[in-house]
Amino acid sequence: ESSVKRIAFIILLLIFPLGIWQLFLSGVPSVLVSEARVASIRDSVTGNVLVHAVSTHLPRALTQGVVEKVALMPRGKAVSVEESQILVQFRMDDLDRQEMRLQIDLKQFNEKQEVGSLMEREVAVREKELNASVQLVNLEKMPSFELEKMQAEVAVLRARVELERLQGLHFLQNLEFQKTGLSSEREKRSVRSPISGQFAECLVAPGDMVFAGHSLGTVYSREKVVEASLSEEDCNGLREGMPAAVRLFAAEDKLYSARVSALSSSVDSDSGVRKVYLSLDDKDELAVGSSGRVEIIKSVSNESVVIPTKALLGDLVLLAKKGRLSFRKVKTGAKNLMTTEIIEGILPGDRVVTQTPHLFDEEDRISEILAPFAD
Repeated sequence: ESSVKRIAFIILLLIFPLGIWQLFLSGVPSVLVSEARVASIRDSVTGNVLVHAVSTHLPRALTQGVVEKVALMPRGKAVSVEESQILVQFRMDDLDRQEMRLQIDLKQFNEKQEVGSLMEREVAVREKELNASVQLVNLEKMPSFELEKMQAEVAVLRARVELERLQGLHFLQNLEFQKTGLSSEREKRSVRSPISGQFAECLVAPGDMVFAGHSLGTVYSREKVVEASLSEEDCNGLREGMPAAVRLFAAEDKLYSARVSALSSSVDSDSGVRKVYLSLDDKDELAVGSSGRVEIIKSVSNESVVIPTKALLGDLVLLAKKGRLSFRKVKTGAKNLMTTEIIEGILPGDRVVTQTPHLFDEEDRISEILAPFAD
């Protein structure tokens, strides 16, 4: 019996410290850590992007009228249009009637011209009589005052013929002026696209009464430009031609290759934001107004010691060794959203805390969970 007690006592002595140790470990948090390693790293900056059309046009009605046809119904799917293609067509019934009236007037005028002028015929007859009267006066068989009277009458008739000719000329000029006005009015009632691009929005529908100056919709150019917003500090070292990658929120599964095409010449003094413009190879398919993120690659470093960027606490990292933590000051180099190059302070294989490192202090105990990280 005493042997059994002795064995039980020994077992108790073994179990008790183990229980105490287990109780101690239960209060130690499990934390993700990653090992520093040698790898290539991109020195890059990131920012928000917004897709703009190179040119945007807002066609307006140049005259009052009733809409007859539209190339795009309101709230319809955007359509591709060519330069000078009709976007909105107004009714032209009244113009058709006016043009028909002008055609009838011209036809009547031409018919009268074919018949000839009665006044010209009368002048021809009176001139023959005048010539005969001159001979009679020369033979003293007719008083001279009668001749003068006939000459005055013939002069009046000639003036009437000239007036008749001028009236015909003025009629044709006025007719041509009205035809030009009708043609101009027809052009105003056919609202055309000023560019080849995309008719993205139409604000009118067939049957709508529209007044001059009324906005009819929006036309975007096919060529797009991607505008990135970066802090003034991040723009240091950026140059035209640097490669970049764009990911839009509307198509997060697709990565667009891009290059820096231009940097704005000014910085917003209130926000400290500078605009950077990007050129994409397949930008035609981008929707105007789309937003997303961009990473602009300044350079690529090979064979560098790298750690996850989220492990940084300013110029410090939390080093994990044998379940205890210690702060380590580091000197950083290239940096991007995922990884940071460590020039001094960390060696390959050192483990750094990547899970909420700001919540821990020097000498804290943790239970390490090794987690790999992506470049």
